[in-house]
Amino acid sequence: MKKRSWITLSSASVFIALILLSVQVSAESSSKIQEKFKDAQDEKNKLQSQIDAKDTQLKEFEQKMEQIEGKIDEIQMEITPIEDKLDRETTALNNMESQYADLVSNMYEEGVFSPLAMLLQSKGFDDFIVNLDTVQLIADRKHDLVNKIKEARNQVKKQRDDLVARQNLQQQEVDKAKQLYLDLVEAKKKDNSALTEANKIIEQYAEEMIDVNKALIASGKLNFSYTGPLKSPINARMNSPFGLRKHPIYGRYIMHQGVDYPSPTGTPIYAAADGVVVSSKASGGYGWLLTIYHGHKSGVPIYTRYAHSYPNQIKVRVGEQVTKGQQVTSVGANGQVTGAHLHFEVYAGANHAVNPTSYLQ
Repeated sequence: MKKRSWITLSSASVFIALILLSVQVSAESSSKIQEKFKDAQDEKNKLQSQIDAKDTQLKEFEQKMEQIEGKIDEIQMEITPIEDKLDRETTALNNMESQYADLVSNMYEEGVFSPLAMLLQSKGFDDFIVNLDTVQLIADRKHDLVNKIKEARNQVKKQRDDLVARQNLQQQEVDKAKQLYLDLVEAKKKDNSALTEANKIIEQYAEEMIDVNKALIASGKLNFSYTGPLKSPINARMNSPFGLRKHPIYGRYIMHQGVDYPSPTGTPIYAAADGVVVSSKASGGYGWLLTIYHGHKSGVPIYTRYAHSYPNQIKVRVGEQVTKGQQVTSVGANGQVTGAHLHFEVYAGANHAVNPTSYLQ
């Protein structure tokens, strides 16, 4: 009898030990899943931040290239009339040089009005000197005129060359910006590839994390730090604030524990911050009520609640981790309502509704 009792006790001890070992293994497994999931999320957030920063830089490069190319076009508009003027000055110079060459040539040719004939027709030495001075004066004046036109042409050419040099410098800036732009595009591709891998890891552990979070929710041990402020959960204007108000259906004054955003049915509703879905269920006048835990702030858990959706609009499950700005449901008219809208609440603690505007950024 004693032997059988010892065997029974021994079997019970082994059974208890196996249970404890199973719990320990399960705890270790959950811890590893949480760690891997968190690492993947941290990597995802880091990569997303890098991608967002690169997107901002790409937009800046695009604006810079547009500005520089605009300057190049402006310089070209300055160059065009100057090139036209340079062509006219060049034509005038060529004509004048040709005339001057003809004048010099005529000095050695006979003709009615040739300089040589003028000299040969001199009536005396004094007349010859006068005629020689006249021929020389004509030649000098032609030469001076050629030089003036040449100087004017050179000034126009210098002006044109300076503008072309400015234009070339601007083009070099465009080329540099384009190369940096292309380098940034390649770097963004690598980040996107790494982000895809991080998302695969998150998807791989998503189901396990939902189970882990459900267990933590059930045991009351779900706890992480709040990372507010909250983002507006919808792209719409608020029309009914937090506080005491006359109920549109009951007709008496009742505390309004949230804020309302009237919007057409189907308008996307987003998670106001990173968190875990802790409840998703039918809830009387709320219609379908979705609740997300966002972590503890000064030792107090922060929750957001999204009311009046229809069950088929809900896009997340209890235990699922969500990120700020992720669509979680859509606007409906489910429950006690006079029209489609989002009723949005913020709780500091399980039973203490607070004014959402003090938490929204």
